[in-house]
Amino acid sequence: MRLQSCCNIFDTTIIATRDERAFEVFEQEMDLLDELFSVFDDPQDDSCSEEQWDKFSSFIWKVTNNMFKLKTPQQRNQFKSQFMAFERNSDRLRYIRNDKQFANEIDFIYGNLVKRASLESRSQPKQSDNEKAAEFTEECEIPVYSENWKLPGAPSYIDLCIDSQKGRYLKTNVPIKRGTIVMSEVGHTTWLTPHYYLKFCQFCLKKVGKRFVACRACTAVRYCSMDCEKSAWTRFHSFECKCLHLLKYCSFTHLAMRLIVTFGFENILKTIERGNVDITTFAVNGFPANYASFYSLFGDGSNLNYEQLVSFSVGALIVAKIAEGANFIKQDSPVYYTFAEILMKHVFQTNLNCFSSTEKGFKFHRDLQVHTYNNFGLKTGIVLTFGTSLVSHSCDFNCDWYTIGSQVFLLSNRDIKAGEELSITYYPYYKKMAFKDRQLFLKEHYLFVCRCVACEARYENVDYSFRCSKCGGPFIWHSEGDGYCVNCGYKSSDISSFLNNVHRASKAIQKAKDLLDLRKLQAAKKQLNKAFDLNKKTYISYIPQLHVTEQLCHYYSLKKEYYKAFNQCLNLAAIQRQLMHNDSLEEVAILVKALRFLSKAIDSSFLKKASLKQKGEDVYQKIVSITEKVEEQQFKAVSDSGARNLKQIDEVCRKFSMKTKMNVEF
Repeated sequence: MRLQSCCNIFDTTIIATRDERAFEVFEQEMDLLDELFSVFDDPQDDSCSEEQWDKFSSFIWKVTNNMFKLKTPQQRNQFKSQFMAFERNSDRLRYIRNDKQFANEIDFIYGNLVKRASLESRSQPKQSDNEKAAEFTEECEIPVYSENWKLPGAPSYIDLCIDSQKGRYLKTNVPIKRGTIVMSEVGHTTWLTPHYYLKFCQFCLKKVGKRFVACRACTAVRYCSMDCEKSAWTRFHSFECKCLHLLKYCSFTHLAMRLIVTFGFENILKTIERGNVDITTFAVNGFPANYASFYSLFGDGSNLNYEQLVSFSVGALIVAKIAEGANFIKQDSPVYYTFAEILMKHVFQTNLNCFSSTEKGFKFHRDLQVHTYNNFGLKTGIVLTFGTSLVSHSCDFNCDWYTIGSQVFLLSNRDIKAGEELSITYYPYYKKMAFKDRQLFLKEHYLFVCRCVACEARYENVDYSFRCSKCGGPFIWHSEGDGYCVNCGYKSSDISSFLNNVHRASKAIQKAKDLLDLRKLQAAKKQLNKAFDLNKKTYISYIPQLHVTEQLCHYYSLKKEYYKAFNQCLNLAAIQRQLMHNDSLEEVAILVKALRFLSKAIDSSFLKKASLKQKGEDVYQKIVSITEKVEEQQFKAVSDSGARNLKQIDEVCRKFSMKTKMNVEF
């Protein structure tokens, strides 16, 4: 079959969605590709038009994309072999049609194929490992606190306090150990990103499985249970169901409308008529989950730019028109414009007081008795809470916050003393952001000047500072104004050379990853050395070498230089300790991986086995010491990749003739 007839088939054969006859479509594409290759056997055929060559180019592009979306590794390898054969026939291509542009297109497509193959090969082991891990995991269930009548989601030992300067804040009246669930609250009202309507529950924001509950009146949304469907319908979805195709573009305004529907417009008007309540009354009466409490939350739109204000205003107008069409409010009503004003106020309040729901895939691992999570985190929506919304910001915070669907829980990241204020971060952290940048960020986004301990003492991000060109000390830089050296006081506004080095190092690391996947080890090592030298020249701390160290560990394992891989794992563990600022299961997981490499080094070595075994004993004792401390924590968590390493602890210990049963269990 000639190229012209092949191109005619493309238009009717390969058009298919990702889920429609996937396997059959792929097989058809492979057959067509075989026929296309047969054209090259006759280089005298020059009857192909410009349009046909364009179709041919588009076809190759479609196949490379469908290959990675739909097929098995064996089929991908088959296609790659054929494509490489196609590349070797480039001379024949140029003979048929002497067009450099076409040759460049083919080179570009082939380069895309290699890059996609590299990315796909990195993801395949993780996917298979995750499937195996699913056999040992179950849904993560965090208890919701309800015993504190003043604060939803808080235990009885958390107090609501009032300060004339700070306003409301929370503190503990008992000591809290690291790893304790300090607060846990289910969101009162939520909003789901439209992109995830068919993947997550519209009410509780948890991921829906193959079996889901559909809305009783539409096909736009899904629920994880009948309870969620009933609750959503009763509270807000019955109002918005028919106009969701418009509301899904309104984001914060959509959430603001749900608040009005949930609390009731008449109740809202009565609250407004009573006016603002003195916040000191909340210390006595508590902060219950009602509209009076929500109405008292700070809300201001002065931090929004012009585009945001226009967007929210248009959204409020759309919602007002929808409410009018649903007979929720009449345009000639005296409170019609009040309705729009309330929408805007709610937008400002939710923008400053809500949590972003992030899907980290928390699971409970039965064998390890720990919770696992992924390191990616999809931002799926917005959650409005009451008790946890009062937790203040600190650049040296003592609690981390997480979400599981619409549930928000706070986890202490260090020991907290009795009488100490609870704090989270609104993003700035003194170890990662310069003092001036922290102040600027919080002023622009949250409209306050931070006076936490870290800011009062002007703590700087020394671990991520550049290396001063004058004295080699920590050079602190920020987005606006001059950078300065902490040691010698040298000031400079020109940091272009530093930023250029950072960009070059990042690019070299990415190249090294691709080369390692293609098993081009020598070229990969060259890129890693380049990145390491650039980072060493640029930064004063070893922490920014994290990604280089990870790839060096991978490189030495591929080279079967296991002792060097062991040393790189020890470097990774040291970086992890600095990042976590305490003992963690992530460090344990890296040390277990280090022992695996050391075991292989001993097996392949004829000398110094005794000294290597002693190193293994030292690492093992460190593992035991850390796990004994972690065992005291109420909530123990480790990443999915860390859990895969932890599962091998017994096997590693047996190789070192150690006790397979540790003093403590994970």
